[in-house]
Amino acid sequence: MSLFEYARALLDEANVRLEAAKIFLERGNYSYVVRQSQECVELSLKSVLRVAGIEYPKQHEVSDLLLEKRELYPAWFSEELGKVSRISKELMRKRMPSMYGEETLGQPPRSLFGREDAESSVGSAEYVFNLAERLLSEWRG
Repeated sequence: MSLFEYARALLDEANVRLEAAKIFLERGNYSYVVRQSQECVELSLKSVLRVAGIEYPKQHEVSDLLLEKRELYPAWFSEELGKVSRISKELMRKRMPSMYGEETLGQPPRSLFGREDAESSVGSAEYVFNLAERLLSEWRG
């Protein structure tokens, strides 16, 4: 499998997460929306790293590596990396609570996230996904 094909497969997986997040937003399962949005961003960024031939670390948040390698990407994409990094880090902070809640406080995930959190998470994930989609489309072209 070529670097591009692998990157495309990762981005396809990111899209599945984004679509799931949208479905669960409508169902009112806001903590799951946050979780799926984080996974969408993670897979989108790993796709962007892979297409440039960069081996990504086996961790959930990889935006620092993207910032280090920004010179490998087109200027329009590099200019977005500050915002992308903030989104990735914010969603990463919400990853564990969106799955497990705050056990020490006796709060399950559903009590930690509301519709506004979920809508913001989906919007952020969609933003990052669309950037990655554009980058891969241009890279292929």
